[in-house]
Amino acid sequence: MMSNLAVRLEKMPPDRRQTTLASLPIHLAEAAKARYKINDSH
Repeated sequence: MMSNLAVRLEKMPPDRRQTTLASLPIHLAEAAKARYKINDSH
């Protein structure tokens, strides 16, 4: 998967690549919460 990500990022324009990388941690956290049904409310 990581090699696929690297290839896709390499092909993106720099501004889109920056936006994608900036939003990736939030996206991954949200996906994990949905997958494992994590409720982070306190």
